[in-house]
Amino acid sequence: MDCIRCGAFLDTDEGICPTCGDVFGRVTAYQMPQLTSDLIAEQNAAKAAEAPIPPVLPSTTAPAPAPEVIPPSAPSSKMTIFIFLGILLVAVALGLGIIFVLLT
Repeated sequence: MDCIRCGAFLDTDEGICPTCGDVFGRVTAYQMPQLTSDLIAEQNAAKAAEAPIPPVLPSTTAPAPAPEVIPPSAPSSKMTIFIFLGILLVAVALGLGIIFVLLT
């Protein structure tokens, strides 16, 4: 038999896992979520085995066409000029501000 906590082989005569020290037969708070999820998985597997599989019906409608992909366009030359002028204006304002602070 394997240890629920670490998976090591358990000696039923000793009652203690040689790897993690877990007492054989005692359910700890660490083991409880794993035991619960195993039980739920077993119950779901049993229900799935009993339930009939519904047949797959062919689709009667045509698939929707894929949406048209519009590639991103590069900014126009006017926009590039305005961006450059904006950066230049900010640089000049910062330069004048630094000069004003140094002179006062």
